Amino acid sequence: SSQIVCLPNTIFYDNTEQGEIEFEESKRIYNAHHQMRIYARERLSYELMKTAYRDVVLMPDMVLDMNESRRGINEQRHGCILCLRNDVEKTRTQEEERSIYNQAANIFGSDIVISDMVVDHNIPLNKRNKELDSKFDEFRHTKLVITDRLHGMVFAAITGTPCIVINSKSPKVRGCYEWIRQLGYIKFADSVKNIEKVYKEIPDQEFVFDNSNLQEYYADLGKYLLSVIRKG
Repeated sequence: SSQIVCLPNTIFYDNTEQGEIEFEESKRIYNAHHQMRIYARERLSYELMKTAYRDVVLMPDMVLDMNESRRGINEQRHGCILCLRNDVEKTRTQEEERSIYNQAANIFGSDIVISDMVVDHNIPLNKRNKELDSKFDEFRHTKLVITDRLHGMVFAAITGTPCIVINSKSPKVRGCYEWIRQLGYIKFADSVKNIEKVYKEIPDQEFVFDNSNLQEYYADLGKYLLSVIRKG
């Protein structure tokens, strides 16, 4: 049979009877394939996947291999981007949403943009790089991103953009934060009430994304994929 490689992802099943049924079904399907490697992008998923599947490896989210920060040096930054979930993983109450917005307004006044990592239309293959560059530019021109989305945090990291991360339902945000927690401009807020306080902890300077500590993981993935191709 063919080799299957699942690039870094998160595992999450609801703690319900249906969630348990789906988890058991995934074990049956995945373990029926004897040449399947699954990469977990944070440690909680890694520990659970190891108990369920044959071949599991821990490595960072693939986007953290990119570095879009130097293009943002000397860019004029202003205002704040709110990049918050509105799907099934949303955990905020209306009161918490008001608190987030009010604290952002206390710092940035009316210079606040509502953004998202999801669009409501298909993007043709030949326009995807342009769409990504547009999102990177949006982040490069803001002083702060407040987000509970994994790739809101990741895009802030790779563009050198100060970011306050709010926890979400899935373990992926907190788990992936551990890969970049050493960055002085990405901060995790355990409570939405602490946004103004956490913002004051971020130095007022330009930042360049340093992902040198992650490169060994991507190099190992590259070697593994080459070995798979050569065998094939």
